[in-house]
Amino acid sequence: MQMPQFTNPVLDSAFFIHQNSVDVGIPSKGVSSAAKKIYESMKERQYSTSTWKTHRLNPKVADENTINWIFLVDLLNFSFWSDLDTVDGTIPHPERYAVKFDGVRYTGYWSLCACVNRALQAGIPITSPRYYGYDASDDDLSAVFRSDTQEQIPLLEDRIRVMREAGRVLCEVSTTHVVCIKELECRVVCHEELASLVIYGVERYRTIIRSFAQKFDGNFSNCIRESKQSAMQLIDMVVREFESFKDEHLFLGRQVREKCFVNRRISRFAIRNKRACFEGDSFGKFDDIDEVTMFADYRVPLALYHLSALSYSQRLLDLLHARTPLASSSPEEIEIRGNSIWAVELIRQEIQQIIDDEHVAEGSHRQKMKVNAILLDFYIWDHAKEIQGKNGTVPAHRTRSIYY
Repeated sequence: MQMPQFTNPVLDSAFFIHQNSVDVGIPSKGVSSAAKKIYESMKERQYSTSTWKTHRLNPKVADENTINWIFLVDLLNFSFWSDLDTVDGTIPHPERYAVKFDGVRYTGYWSLCACVNRALQAGIPITSPRYYGYDASDDDLSAVFRSDTQEQIPLLEDRIRVMREAGRVLCEVSTTHVVCIKELECRVVCHEELASLVIYGVERYRTIIRSFAQKFDGNFSNCIRESKQSAMQLIDMVVREFESFKDEHLFLGRQVREKCFVNRRISRFAIRNKRACFEGDSFGKFDDIDEVTMFADYRVPLALYHLSALSYSQRLLDLLHARTPLASSSPEEIEIRGNSIWAVELIRQEIQQIIDDEHVAEGSHRQKMKVNAILLDFYIWDHAKEIQGKNGTVPAHRTRSIYY
């Protein structure tokens, strides 16, 4: 079968993984059934991403502080499953990692949000890249994530490491910027030469050096501005600049990418502001947000399997039911994540066809609705929470990773 051409490298990788998978499949009948169920449920609930803003822990104002909050939370949104939870039930183990904030106990992803808000409430500038990149000590950062139970936050050292790296990228001139300066016919190849150019008064390069030195100016909002209203450009920039977002692995000798970064993360902001303006300009408006794929974590595959949009080999089912950890970059993990991305894309195509057919049948002159993978990702993730612990669900796969 000839490989279709994709503009999104994640879709390209997902299709390649699907075509070469041994333990994970995508039943076509299951995809059609899942698409109908999801579409009818979304219509009935009037489901949209606007509910994100209503959660008590999420920011309510769209400003630069909110962007830095979202970036930090997205940077650290990985590996919250607990070793203490031996079953995928709705009631977590009483001693699993949890954080109390304003009298409410939070686990999982929401425990991270509670940590950040608890620190901000205490006057700690935890969302400032300068603070977590330079000013805070390791002990200061560890204290932000302190637990109110026996279990501590997983991968604490890795979280501090990725915070340091991200904070310094946002506050400093990076190697990438130096290369860009070199492409503008400047002989600069290192930080020392940047300084020497200024000392010797090389005026034609001084403005370039200054503009690149202040490119991000300690705010992730400047990364969004540089993306020029393109989600795909933002993805490429973030993957290029921030090591912890390079979710790339070798599969059958080929480099595959399994995350678009923006997905459930920054896309929370992006899709809510698709037609909105911020501070009088087009900030937060991404014209190509529909090209972004779902975020391949460990909950969405669980829901896709429950919807019959994924199938697993008996060998893989045995591993999952035994709660055997799957190593990051293992074939099993890559197949689960890659097929999840491709399954959501197929579901998206099916739902869009249903919408198109309804539009023609109604003879409507209203603008035709478009469904994208991000909205489906939100819905399927919520569905995974709803079915957690019910009979017939397969356990979520267990992989410790900084990518999800």
